[in-house]
Amino acid sequence: MRMVFAQEQWQLNPGISSSLVIQGTWWNLMSVLYEELIFRGALLYILIRRIGPLKAMIISAVAFGIYHWFSYEQLGNYQQMAITFISTGTFGLLLAYAYYKTASLFVPIAIHFGWNLVNGFIFSQGSVGNGVFIPVAGQTQVSVSYFTFFCIMVLPIVTALLLNYIFLKKQPEEIQLSKRAELNTKLS
Repeated sequence: MRMVFAQEQWQLNPGISSSLVIQGTWWNLMSVLYEELIFRGALLYILIRRIGPLKAMIISAVAFGIYHWFSYEQLGNYQQMAITFISTGTFGLLLAYAYYKTASLFVPIAIHFGWNLVNGFIFSQGSVGNGVFIPVAGQTQVSVSYFTFFCIMVLPIVTALLLNYIFLKKQPEEIQLSKRAELNTKLS
């Protein structure tokens, strides 16, 4: 969407190496594990038992959105804080729902890792620096409306949320019940 609407162009990183790929993949995996263990593995796990799944998922998503203000160093830039909160909070809701429905951290870790790896490393938008593809040097800066920017940033997350919901909804109810019972046993 960014290539179409914002006319971004990308090229293969001339400095790509197996070491760079291993380091970028490792960094993304470690950051995802850190966030998932905190927001789904601890916070959501405890809150589901204490206040129920719906409130727990919302609180976990809000905390995930607020956390990214700090990790992206955006405090004070209210416009960017709002965009970050909406996009990462929505994504946090997707991850919380995946955890709740499967009673496992594997699904939210896989979704989160895939998202971060593609955006942060393959398309060099993360804090690791240049990844697999880098923006074409000298391309003109294109301004798009806030609505278009919002669609570019949030539509993929909403689409992932809907696809995840559809996939998990089709999961047989007996499997969901047995996983939740197993989770409740662990929490007791």
